[in-house]
Amino acid sequence: MSTIKTLTQERARFCLICVRRIKLLKEGKWQELQEDGIKDFLPQNFSDFEVFKNFEGAKKEAYKSFEKERKKDENRNRQNEEIYNDFKKKEFVNFDYSKDYSSHAKGLPQMIISNGLISTLAFYKAKEKDRGQIYQDISEILEALNFKPYCEEKKKNSNLGLLDFLLNTDVHILRLATNEVISIANWLKRMTEVEL
Repeated sequence: MSTIKTLTQERARFCLICVRRIKLLKEGKWQELQEDGIKDFLPQNFSDFEVFKNFEGAKKEAYKSFEKERKKDENRNRQNEEIYNDFKKKEFVNFDYSKDYSSHAKGLPQMIISNGLISTLAFYKAKEKDRGQIYQDISEILEALNFKPYCEEKKKNSNLGLLDFLLNTDVHILRLATNEVISIANWLKRMTEVEL
């Protein structure tokens, strides 16, 4: 039986998934994330994983970690897919963002109100690691919620990042995006208070 969920329920659910993903990363149990709607930490095949170099936070770190692994393994003439399948079995216990993620998520709504959406997201993206993970989570939540202007542009250009989209959109869509991201940020703040 399918139930219709409100937009508020969906925001809360996706924020909870992102926070739980942070907890699982801390424990090195990222494979256990089985929630619908948010992209898995690591995809099934290497070709989908290769785009992670364009992501932020743990996904970018995973890609860097894979590159180190691949360079060590170059001498054995193994294919990327084979190296990747072994790499997926690795435990990522070094991705402990929980403490800093929590404090940065709590300050996000006020930072957007004070500094504006674009400058706040640019700051979070530039800082990488835990703040970069928050930037990445917001991007994924907007996609999961099917924020129409962003999703339509992503269909045209799959490498388009949220910041690039916001820099090239009109003021009306920027205002809509700001309201939506503030709503997401408030739920992210609540969920980190509860879960972390």
